[in-house]
Amino acid sequence: RGGGREEHQDPRLVEGAAVAGQGNGWFVYASVLHRMREAGATWDPLRAMRRRRLTGEEAHHLAAVLLERRSPIEGANIDDFLRAAQLAAQAEPAVFDARCGGARPPVDVGRLGSALVDAIC
Repeated sequence: RGGGREEHQDPRLVEGAAVAGQGNGWFVYASVLHRMREAGATWDPLRAMRRRRLTGEEAHHLAAVLLERRSPIEGANIDDFLRAAQLAAQAEPAVFDARCGGARPPVDVGRLGSALVDAIC
């Protein structure tokens, strides 16, 4: 065989690294996201996350889903959204992150804030 390292690595690690490499390292690429993508989910953020950096709107919606909010805070400014996201992230159980080999919150709100600001600037 080709002897590539990827063939023996956890696919969540390989995919998670590719997703983070596109500027989407603000969330844990958890098993559920991996399974949804492999199953052919058609939600735009899931399809796009490995190919490109998510737009501000996509990041906003994905963060809301990962933090189990019923809906994004419509019309909220970035600061209000991030404050609400921080509270939600603190309340969520940690999930396994193959990239760091341990559990962490599903969303890194500091990195999410940078992604949102970068997306609109």
